[in-house]
Amino acid sequence: MTLIIANRAINGQASLSDVARLALATVDGGIEWVQWAVQAPGPYAFDDESRLLDGVQRGLHGAPCTLLPNLQLLVGPVKLMTLGPADLRTLLRAETDPSNPVLQSQLQTLLSNHRLVTATGFQAVRALLTSLNVADNPLFQVLDLQSLTILHSMMAFPDAASNDPVNQAAASFAVTQARSPAEFADYYTAFLGYITRLSLRGESAEKQTQMATAATQTLLPLLFGALDCPSVGPLAAPGEVAAAVQDWLRRGNLVGFARLSEACANIMIHSSYAGGNSQQAQQTIQEYLGTWQAFLQTNPPRRGLMEQDGATCRFPLEGNGLVGELMLNTNGNITTVLFRRQQAHETGTSPVPDNPQ
Repeated sequence: MTLIIANRAINGQASLSDVARLALATVDGGIEWVQWAVQAPGPYAFDDESRLLDGVQRGLHGAPCTLLPNLQLLVGPVKLMTLGPADLRTLLRAETDPSNPVLQSQLQTLLSNHRLVTATGFQAVRALLTSLNVADNPLFQVLDLQSLTILHSMMAFPDAASNDPVNQAAASFAVTQARSPAEFADYYTAFLGYITRLSLRGESAEKQTQMATAATQTLLPLLFGALDCPSVGPLAAPGEVAAAVQDWLRRGNLVGFARLSEACANIMIHSSYAGGNSQQAQQTIQEYLGTWQAFLQTNPPRRGLMEQDGATCRFPLEGNGLVGELMLNTNGNITTVLFRRQQAHETGTSPVPDNPQ
């Protein structure tokens, strides 16, 4: 026996859990590889079934995601494991019987519940970029799954996909500032959030852009220190992530952001910053980040939500009327995604100012 998972010899696919076996079936050649590996000189050893699935997919195809062609769904096999046996069986039945109306109805609920987006869903991203007159910008010449996922998530931001004229100004501002699709999403939502928070949606596009430009020019140089972060191994368990974060905080470090634009967007959207000089901006940043670190100390990450690529994982946090989110990326870095007050529809209470200080 040369195939080993968690120090246990594997006789074949029958030795795997139901969910691992179902997910393995989506990897072209995956079942055949396991049958081969059992008899091969090897040994082939994996820490757990998730790493087996990830290793087989990457090893056979040189890419992290498998394709379900009838569903037009590009997804990491590890993500499929998180669906659980019942939902995964439904997904596979829908893949083999795409004309079944009952399955298609169940499928839409399943996709929404597990934050899975098909090629059809991603077409909405391209349609939005076209409506904003930026689709032909070189920034979007190559859109991988991670970029598409970030842009798709951007569309859930309030009014980001509306026909409001302010969106054109936001898009023009974002393509000028950004150097990647992810940065475009950051600056686009930063513009909309900042203009809305300052009650400037009725002003001219020129004034809106001037205000947003002044804010970014002031904030960006002050946020270099907000990029440090703890790290763990890829596909780390929630307990490992929590331990790494708490150890990082005990040493007086800041759990920062994955990119400068993301840090700037959070300050523009969710802090009390309303313009002003560098000293005023620095004070706002320190208060915002200080509150975030204090929140993390008493609200450690406990559960993760695997992203569609099967490699990145979100950790939502909530407590005392505040919400935050950490991200474990493919390199094992643990970074801040957002920190803000809960909205009225999230808490059932009256609205509160959207800044945590």
